[in-house]
Amino acid sequence: GFVLITSIIASPFNDLLSERVEKLSQNNPPPSLGDSLKKMGVNLIKTVFNEIKKITVIVVLGILAFVLNFIPALTPISLLISAILVSVQFLDYCWSRHRWSFSECRQDISKNLFGYLVVGAVILLGMSIPIINVFLLPVAVSTFTVMWSLNHKELLESQI
Repeated sequence: GFVLITSIIASPFNDLLSERVEKLSQNNPPPSLGDSLKKMGVNLIKTVFNEIKKITVIVVLGILAFVLNFIPALTPISLLISAILVSVQFLDYCWSRHRWSFSECRQDISKNLFGYLVVGAVILLGMSIPIINVFLLPVAVSTFTVMWSLNHKELLESQI
């Protein structure tokens, strides 16, 4: 409950952070804070609605991962699903900003599965530690934004 509510409240700010980190990771100046805040205000409802949709998918897959935990032989699969879910939660800021389709998002996961799994697992482990989990959110947003930017450098360069 707490993490879901925190995610909804933090989503516009995480989106702002992700946009600025993406620009910096490409050695481009980030938009001014005023422009970013204006854009955040304009996109606030859209961002929150998108976050609610994302959380719905995460909850459904999270329930699947939870159920798989009850079958000892399938626990590793549950952990992999959970690590991917963590990755998706933070990659979604980039995907949404670039208006990627579900198919494009799925291809991104497939193409970069190992890296997203490893970093997702590390973040998942950190999220299980009280107090640290709250501070880990902006770190995760930044980390996955930089990963996504590096994985799609040619796409970003073509948009300049």
